[in-house]
Amino acid sequence: AFGTNAKLLASTPYALKPDNSIAIGNNSTVNWASNAIALGNNASITGAHAVNGAWQGSDNSIAIGHETKIGRENTVAIGSNVNAQRENTVAIGTNVTAKRENSVVIGQNAKGELERVVAIGAYAAANGDRTVAIFSFSSLMA
Repeated sequence: AFGTNAKLLASTPYALKPDNSIAIGNNSTVNWASNAIALGNNASITGAHAVNGAWQGSDNSIAIGHETKIGRENTVAIGSNVNAQRENTVAIGTNVTAKRENSVVIGQNAKGELERVVAIGAYAAANGDRTVAIFSFSSLMA
């Protein structure tokens, strides 16, 4: 971990430390994730607390850029103010949100609200399960 307040953490006192992980940048954090990379100011990769009290890791994930956030495993977030909350997701751009799993959201202010969506283009929004929104200012709901 390199940078002011950069951290590699385990979420519980008895958990193993993040293996093979890197956090570089001010306030960058890798928490409860192995094989993860967080690069940039406030870049974070953090596992999620499951209903049964167990932690779900964010293994094999990459967060690059200012305020990039990842919440689950096998996810990539690149850009500025990018939030990829679930597993198997790619989110790239500026002010991008991918809220559910198995999604691809790319473009300035692009949004993916439900699972298995594709939103590509500036302001593209895929707001229903299994929807595709491509081109700027496009929006689809299921």
